[in-house]
Amino acid sequence: MRCSILLIPAVSFSLLPLLAVQASAQPNSKIFLTYENPIQGVKIQYPSDRTVSQNGLRDFTDIVGFFAPFGNLSDVFPGRLIISISHYSQNLTLDGYSNLVNNSLNQPTVQIIKSNPFIFAGNQAHKTVFLDSPGIGSLKIETMLVWMIKGSNVYTISFNSEPSKFLTYAPTVQKMIDTFEITNSTQRAN
Repeated sequence: MRCSILLIPAVSFSLLPLLAVQASAQPNSKIFLTYENPIQGVKIQYPSDRTVSQNGLRDFTDIVGFFAPFGNLSDVFPGRLIISISHYSQNLTLDGYSNLVNNSLNQPTVQIIKSNPFIFAGNQAHKTVFLDSPGIGSLKIETMLVWMIKGSNVYTISFNSEPSKFLTYAPTVQKMIDTFEITNSTQRAN
C-alpha cells in the first residue's frame, strides 16, 4: 500500500487551518482519502471521486460535505454526506436528543423507515433512516442521520440521495461512517 500526504488550505472566514489529506488504497477497491479538520477535531475517510466542500453548506453547524459525482443526465440529486457539530450549553442525553429528532420528523411528508441505537466512533449513538418529499414535484429524498453526544457536542453525519440509489451508496457511506474519528479531547463550547 502506498500513502502520500497533501496539505490543502481550507477556505474559511476564520484562521485558515491546513487540512491533511492522506491517500490509501487496498487491492480491488476504491481509493480513499483522509479528510481531517484539526480545529473541529474530526477525521474521516472518503472516496477519491467525491467532491469535498466546506463552502456553501446549508447550516452553520455543518463542517464539511462530500458530494458524489453525477452518474448521467437523469441524475437529479447526487448522494451527499455532511458532517456537522452542534454545541450546546445544557446537558443532553442521547435518548432525549433522539426523541427530539424523531419527533421533529413526525410530519405528513416524512416516512421513517427505521430508527435504532447505533455505535458511532466507538460511542453509543442513534441512527434514523427516512424518506421525505420536500415539495419539489414528485422528488423524494432518502436520508440517513447518525448522531452521538460527546460532552456538550452533538456529532451528526447525514447522508441524502434519491431512494433508487440509496442502497448503491450504502456500502461506501457505511465505510465513511466507520472511519469517522473525534481527534481532540477538548470540548468546544460556544
